[in-house]
Amino acid sequence: MVRTYFDHVNSTESEWCSVLDGLTFSLEKGHGSVELENDCLGVIRALTSRRRGSFTDYYDEIHDTIRKMDYVSMRWIPRELNRADNLFR
Repeated sequence: MVRTYFDHVNSTESEWCSVLDGLTFSLEKGHGSVELENDCLGVIRALTSRRRGSFTDYYDEIHDTIRKMDYVSMRWIPRELNRADNLFR
């Protein structure tokens, strides 16, 4: 699934939305277990420390989605080591 976000206020909102979209897509495809890697430290830190951050609607939706899953692991990966980031260059 590829989505574009033209109406977001900034790239941080897009980071939050992409995490939610990935989890939602996984559930739709019947995957109850997910290993989530993201290069946005702010998003991963907020989700793992249970601090809601600035995009509380996404935070709440992400946690609601996670509650429907069997297992979710999260880890931060430095942007310069994230090979997936090369897709957008």
